[in-house]
Amino acid sequence: MRPVGGRQRRQSAEAAMRGGGRAQGAELRPVAEAAERGGGRTQRRQGAEVAGRVPVPGSAMRSAEGEYHRGMRLFTGDRCGRDYDAAARSFRLAAGRGHAQAQFTLAQCYMKGGMGVPQNHIEAAHLLRLAADQ
Repeated sequence: MRPVGGRQRRQSAEAAMRGGGRAQGAELRPVAEAAERGGGRTQRRQGAEVAGRVPVPGSAMRSAEGEYHRGMRLFTGDRCGRDYDAAARSFRLAAGRGHAQAQFTLAQCYMKGGMGVPQNHIEAAHLLRLAADQ
């Protein structure tokens, strides 16, 4: 099967607009305009907006558990390079969503300092209290 080129993409979008009825054609118009410009990413974004969804950045779609595990992979260097700053960001996102293990791990980072966050015993105590309350 051949990949669809810009010309074929435009023709199929125009055909969908003609044959899909008035309401469907109006919904597909932004997608057809994006196809004419040839922007695949723009077309996907416009398609999501037409469907009533707003595109969400990657980390906002991950669950607290997934964000915690991503942080652990970054922290330990498992299957990727070791990156304490990115790990701390992932732990912070998961901790903000109420993940107790992420709160505890981030508290340990704050206690030690230099692992993606500055040393801050007050913030560490706060996170430990949140984790213990769960």
